[in-house]
Amino acid sequence: MRIVVKWTEDEKNQLNKLIEINTKDNRTDWVKIAKQMNRTANQCKTYYNIAIKQGEFKNCNANWLPHQIGQLLSCVEIYGKKWKQIQKIQFPQFSDKQVRSKYNMLQKMFEENKKMMELIREGKATKSNQEQIEKMFTYYSDLKEMYLSRDQKDILDQKALIKVNDKLNLEALVQSLKEILDKMNQQ
Repeated sequence: MRIVVKWTEDEKNQLNKLIEINTKDNRTDWVKIAKQMNRTANQCKTYYNIAIKQGEFKNCNANWLPHQIGQLLSCVEIYGKKWKQIQKIQFPQFSDKQVRSKYNMLQKMFEENKKMMELIREGKATKSNQEQIEKMFTYYSDLKEMYLSRDQKDILDQKALIKVNDKLNLEALVQSLKEILDKMNQQ
């Protein structure tokens, strides 16, 4: 019989710190971490990988600058979901798993934002949704500004950015969110 022991918040924090300390050149010493955690290396690695997919650990998001998010979306347009290739070409500071996880988290966020936009269109958004809408507005405004300010040097990258921009329809999205926030603030 398998006994499942839940991870406490302290353990999660400790694991996150130990991973930062014990990761060099995108390689994590799970055995060393496990000894300090009183768990097996497999338990630590498995929990961490699952938690990253669920967005529990912040270091999947940490150190990603807004322009890198645009680059990631562009790279997926150009290369598809070839994470090792994207990581080597554009993101040597991250592992291919971090690149894939960031992309998956972005897709999840875009999906959640789509649902929120549906609520808004149907007139079902409430004052309690305002914080999420404000975050969406800030995020998409920053992304839009990044796309508008792109340097024309890298034509291939520029074409991919335009494709992503068109897919997200950033101009209309930002305008809609601004109007919604203005209405909410008037109420």
